[in-house]
Amino acid sequence: MNSKIISVMVLIMIFNLMVSCSGKRAVTGKVTKASESSIAPFTKVTLDNGLDVIVKEVHTAPIVS
Repeated sequence: MNSKIISVMVLIMIFNLMVSCSGKRAVTGKVTKASESSIAPFTKVTLDNGLDVIVKEVHTAPIVS
């Protein structure tokens, strides 16, 4: 009885694996390159120790992250 349950579960898992790996996936849209104007303005500063700091000012909410 126990071996039948295990064998049925193994067969179900194998079937699910075969179904999920087969077939073509649907393409939902084209991938396009982002234009240069879509990049938000930022300031890049290199500190004395070599650390690059990128600052993007957002004045909508007073949050520091």
